[in-house]
Amino acid sequence: MVHVDEAGMTKGDFHKLRCRWVDKGDATFIASDLDLLSDRLTVQRVSFRERGVMAGIWLVRQFLFGWVSVFRADVVVVHFGGWHALPHLFWARVFRKRSLLFLHGVDCVAIPEIGYGNFTKVTTAWVTRSCFRLARVLVPVHASLVERTDAYTLGGSGKQGVKVHDLSCTTPIQVVPHGFDPSRWPLGEGARNGFVTVAVDAFGTRTFRLKGIDLFIEAASHFPDHPFTIVGALEPIPTGLPVNVTVLPLSDPRELASLYRGSLAYVQLSLSEGFGYALAEAMLSGCVPIVSAAGSLPDVSGGCGPVVREHAPPAVVEAMQRVIQGAYVGGGAPRTSIAARYPLERRKQALSRLLSGQVLFADPGLGAV
Repeated sequence: MVHVDEAGMTKGDFHKLRCRWVDKGDATFIASDLDLLSDRLTVQRVSFRERGVMAGIWLVRQFLFGWVSVFRADVVVVHFGGWHALPHLFWARVFRKRSLLFLHGVDCVAIPEIGYGNFTKVTTAWVTRSCFRLARVLVPVHASLVERTDAYTLGGSGKQGVKVHDLSCTTPIQVVPHGFDPSRWPLGEGARNGFVTVAVDAFGTRTFRLKGIDLFIEAASHFPDHPFTIVGALEPIPTGLPVNVTVLPLSDPRELASLYRGSLAYVQLSLSEGFGYALAEAMLSGCVPIVSAAGSLPDVSGGCGPVVREHAPPAVVEAMQRVIQGAYVGGGAPRTSIAARYPLERRKQALSRLLSGQVLFADPGLGAV
């Protein structure tokens, strides 16, 4: 009889796996997974941060020399499909190593109106499809990255996902949602007021429309008595914003938690969102979610707040008005929704099984496609 521990590892298999880990920087979910799997993996990590000519040099080096690290590894983990992923997945296939390609959003979509998504360009589309086919398992963080049709668009097709942009992909797909530790996001008990949104480089040319910052600012002018806060802006900050709009740089988790605890609602009006990590964190702190009908957002919000189905200011204003009037209750309801559906331990167990080459057990919180 085979004995299995809580994380799905067989007894006698408790040695740490040697892992070649490839990512694109210090995103919160990357740090969370590294910490979560620290007792399972001995990680050799490489982060792709280069731009321009240096990016090309980095890529050549990985093709020429990266095979050594892949050869020595038991498993290869790559976050995001794209050029940075290609050499590692190629060598993993050559040496018959287990390889997991984690999909987070940009690698599964095309929004040509703003030039967003790996599938907006022929070259990056080819590279991403190649990554899909080289990987042993694709691990999207939400089922919407597999196949979906969004109602909330700029007028183009709302069809997105792996199965939309790579009709010939036969690589096994296993959906593993993010997990969260509620203790890191305390529930606010005091009075709540105002709306908050978070976007890295919020006023960047592409991000401004991708994350719905334009609609957020326009809505602010309709509610002058309510504060609107944008977190994640880089210099320079545009002038002429409504007086009730506050712009902040990226904050550490403690400052964000404090901001969430005092806010009435968290607003995510993205044109595409792989999961909505910040949304879930804000809900744990008791914010009512106001989200667009795009990607994972309606599902992650869990019916705890309104869903904006039209990319238009009146639709956003109507949703905010409903929240102000008390149509949705913040506090314990949003927190309970996230804590119940996205426990951190479930993600750890699922990742441990995938990393060890096991088939995931049936679990209503996970999805095999």
